Amino acid sequence: MHKNLVNEPPTDILLDMSERVVGFPVPDAIIDRFENVRPDDIPADIQALGLDVDGVLTFFHDGWLNGSIERALQANAEARQLFLVTNSYGKRAEELREIFKRVPLTEIITPRSVSESGENPKRHRKPSPDMLLHAMGQLGIAPHEFMMFDR
Repeated sequence: MHKNLVNEPPTDILLDMSERVVGFPVPDAIIDRFENVRPDDIPADIQALGLDVDGVLTFFHDGWLNGSIERALQANAEARQLFLVTNSYGKRAEELREIFKRVPLTEIITPRSVSESGENPKRHRKPSPDMLLHAMGQLGIAPHEFMMFDR
């Protein structure tokens, strides 16, 4: 990735500390802004991107999509599968379908998407991995072939 897009992760001390505190390592890289991410910035073995909406692709609960974000999504969709992975469901999920209708998404995944009939979808909200596992299962890919952008 281009150095201007990435803040290098902290030292191994912080990595070790994060594993003890939250149970998993810190991200490999932190991207400043998705709108600056070009397809060749993503490692070639990544087959799909998971994208959170609020705070990553839009300002919180905005009802529109910034033109530079839309162009970045379009460019990245030509190179790999794109999934919106959002804790929103119900009315907000319908709003998101309208906002992103011009973007070639593989799927918009919500807690309800991975819930059984009659089950409370809240148990599948992030940080639960259920929505990410659903996206990977759709494509039959392994976790190292999937990259998630979240805030």
